[in-house]
Amino acid sequence: MSYLVARMQKMKVGNLGGAYRHNERIFENHSNKDIDTSRSHLNYELTDRDRSVSYEKQIKDYVNETKVSSRAIRKDAVLCDEWIITSDKGFFDGLSEEKTRYFFEIAKDYFAENYGKSNIAYASVHLDESTPHMHLGVVPMADGKLSSKAMFGREELKKIQEDFPKYMNEHGFELSRGQLGSERKHLSVADYKAKIGEETLNKELLSLGAPRYWHEKENRPGTKEEVAGYESIASLFSEEEYHIREATLEERFKWLDSHRNDLKSDLSRLENILDKKVTEYDEIDSKASERLSELSELETSIKHREKELKGLESDSERLSARVKELTEEKVKQKGVITKRVEQLAAMSVSDLDRRQVAEELQEELTAANPKLFGGGFHFTVDFVNRLKAFMSDVVEKLEETMSQNEMLRRAFENVKVSKERLEQRLTQSDREKSNLEKENYLLREENKELKGSEKLLEDIQEVLTESEIKSIGNRLDDLQASRRARNRYQERERNQGPSL
Repeated sequence: MSYLVARMQKMKVGNLGGAYRHNERIFENHSNKDIDTSRSHLNYELTDRDRSVSYEKQIKDYVNETKVSSRAIRKDAVLCDEWIITSDKGFFDGLSEEKTRYFFEIAKDYFAENYGKSNIAYASVHLDESTPHMHLGVVPMADGKLSSKAMFGREELKKIQEDFPKYMNEHGFELSRGQLGSERKHLSVADYKAKIGEETLNKELLSLGAPRYWHEKENRPGTKEEVAGYESIASLFSEEEYHIREATLEERFKWLDSHRNDLKSDLSRLENILDKKVTEYDEIDSKASERLSELSELETSIKHREKELKGLESDSERLSARVKELTEEKVKQKGVITKRVEQLAAMSVSDLDRRQVAEELQEELTAANPKLFGGGFHFTVDFVNRLKAFMSDVVEKLEETMSQNEMLRRAFENVKVSKERLEQRLTQSDREKSNLEKENYLLREENKELKGSEKLLEDIQEVLTESEIKSIGNRLDDLQASRRARNRYQERERNQGPSL
């Protein structure tokens, strides 16, 4: 009889980004060799969630709408408990496509009935890996409070271990109770590689006496004589011809199950080692998700900066067009001024005519001896009228000239002010563009380093030894220190930058 596997992982904000990308298969390259991307179109979602919305946004919005407290969500809060529901490959080989979907729907119903239908954030079924399985996200909300410990405490997990298999059996599936939270005996070799590292596991199995070689044709461990003969002349034959090859992990576990009573104490030690490796992997996976979230935020920031830079370039183009307009306006004004100068030159000829009239009047006044106005001296009417007309004409022309000179002065002032403002805007635009290009360069450099860290995190998918894990942790710390130093440099650059 097959086992029912139910494994729970607590998801904080740093884990949700990686979980979303993995479950929705949002990646360009991946290191999980167990994923057959040609079959990814067969995967499906059992809830009506908008699959374009990230888990983080969806769950945060739901918690904020549901919680009774006005306090903000803690940064280290467990936002979701993800359950991986599956069984062994042989179990699913005996199910049709419709029956497989029904299996996962019933499993989802168990958690919806016991922990709230509205708390089911997602139910992503994967059929593109060696063993069909479902990632079921449960938001631990109860009575308006978010608490993973309250919903899935130790006693509750024991209860799920007992009740979940019974519930599935009541709906037509023959399954035995498996070890809660364990996938070790029921998943493929690729799953083992992704979780604990094949090299470490093989070493422990061989130390317990598991067979190194397997007889392919008779499906049994190789005898000492067969192994000795194979090792001495194996280079001359293929594995198919000699029927002896390296035993797989599943075959070594099969042998181990058959010798469980004899190796109970050693097996307990192996399980402890496996649990430790799983815990170490979960910690590394959490860090990896956090780094991937940081990378996603940085890429968003770079796109935002590039958008700002394009906007600034557009402003620069508009300013250039304005400069052109002002230059053309300046040329027009220059033409107006030139025309006015010509008018003034023409006016100077009229002034000569007025000067002649003034001289004639002066001569007439001198001849009339204006100092002796008494004694019956009188100005003629014609003289007085001509004098009045002359003075009126002079005053009118003087006022017109002063008005035109004032207009020209204001026009020159406006051109000067417009030119100064335009030069200031161009200078400010050049400085802003330079600052954005510098900041964009720094962000691209940081993006390169974080993409390097992304490649490093992909390598973590195959965890080997404890020393290698520690080395990877040191590399992640170095990257984080580099990022903090760069942030300080950028902050210093912004503080020292020119303000316009």
